[in-house]
Amino acid sequence: MARVDLARSNVLLAQSHLYPSLNLGADASRNRMTLVGSQPLPADFNPTNSDYRVGLRASYELDLWGRYRHGANAARSELLATEYARATVRTAVAAESARAYFGLLAADAELALLRDTLKSREQTLALQNDLYQAGIIGDYDLQRAQAGTRRRHGQPRGCRTRGRYLRIGAGGDPRAFAARSIRRQD
Repeated sequence: MARVDLARSNVLLAQSHLYPSLNLGADASRNRMTLVGSQPLPADFNPTNSDYRVGLRASYELDLWGRYRHGANAARSELLATEYARATVRTAVAAESARAYFGLLAADAELALLRDTLKSREQTLALQNDLYQAGIIGDYDLQRAQAGTRRRHGQPRGCRTRGRYLRIGAGGDPRAFAARSIRRQD
């Protein structure tokens, strides 16, 4: 914001050379002379002297070669570039926040899916265990079901870690930020 204000000030300064300048000055002074001296002064001589001056000066430099006009245009262009840079930064921050938010939603959805898969694997393992107890399947089939269930136990932990990193990278939970933004717009 400070850079935009500085650029606006530079535009005003550059445009000031395009117009005439006026200077108004006023001055007042008062002097008193001594009556004592080697030469006598006349009796009706007033030893106090007051002097008042008012001056007005106007000047304008013709911009024959366009120096001031081009300077004002350059300052205006610099202001626009600064404003666009600020808008670009705002857009980039909003895009990064949205990316983190949707990444977190995807991690949450993946975690829910992995939990459902783990629950299904545990149910399958219980079924395989019942079949093993009944003598319908052998050791190989039971161990394969147990290995699949053990392998799925580690996956939700990795998904939770990714979600934690997304929350840290976003500077907090993006869902809470989005909820506050949505409430403000209502």
